Amino acid sequence: MSATKALTKIPLRQLGRNGPHVANLGFGCMGIGAFYGQSSACEEMILKTLTYTADRGMTFWDTADIYGTSEAALRKWFASTKRRKDIFLATKFSAFDPAGPPEKGMISQPSYVRRAFLHSLSQLKTDYVDLYYQHRVDTKVPIEIVLEALREFVESGQIKYLGLSECSVETLKRAKNVKGLGDKIIAVQMEYSPFTLEIELPSPEGQKSFAQEAEALGVSIVAYSPLACGLVTGRYVSSYAICGKRTFFRQSLATERIEENTHGGEVELSAEAIREIRKLVDKAEVAGTQNRTLSWITTAVEGNCLPLDQWKGEN
Repeated sequence: MSATKALTKIPLRQLGRNGPHVANLGFGCMGIGAFYGQSSACEEMILKTLTYTADRGMTFWDTADIYGTSEAALRKWFASTKRRKDIFLATKFSAFDPAGPPEKGMISQPSYVRRAFLHSLSQLKTDYVDLYYQHRVDTKVPIEIVLEALREFVESGQIKYLGLSECSVETLKRAKNVKGLGDKIIAVQMEYSPFTLEIELPSPEGQKSFAQEAEALGVSIVAYSPLACGLVTGRYVSSYAICGKRTFFRQSLATERIEENTHGGEVELSAEAIREIRKLVDKAEVAGTQNRTLSWITTAVEGNCLPLDQWKGEN
């Protein structure tokens, strides 16, 4: 058994009704190159982190053309390790043109879509992409036209599977109905965490929830921001939130946060009790809440959901 196989710990699951089996926990690559401020990680640290995740079976990697240097960093890792085939690689297009100002907004004209895909292939120095998402729906261009622009790449094998992100049920249904391409749509990326539960809610008309509709269509949900951008892990120290009939308590090791959280649950604790809780917390793993949340997401919405963990480019 190879060292890589010996380290593999993450189970596999099928992505969509027609898709391949991929790692049950995805690796979000946005923080490598964009949106979290200047990364404190040098190139060597980035490459080591990518190797660490791959060695442990976290081989479903998610990037996008607007994530700054992220695609280029993956290219360097592929070139240095020769492990492209070990990775199920997803990238995206259409949130905005990375060559222009973001203020211009979403763009999915057919000529741009084809150009964006070829640019990502060039940035990644790869012959194919496993999963290609429309990053955001461009309401100016019907989804059928967007998908047709990608047909040649699907038929040539340069795009293995297709996905959408932050779309409506109607758009997803229309996309699935495109002949010869709809069956390639295996994933839809949506925000989902203990603080963002919209995909569970029934439509205003009392119909099925987005999650139920996606499952019926044979499309898996890939959850981004499953840790609510740090709220779940206590990265930010606001104490508790009440959402409908659910109260979610955010992890924090500070004694004052323990007090605030107990007030949120209408529980009063003595100073001695708080001290005892603090002792127990000190013995617990800080990662506990994070791990429980990611585990919950993999079993939520009938088990048709896969979370993307996010590295924010920190040492």
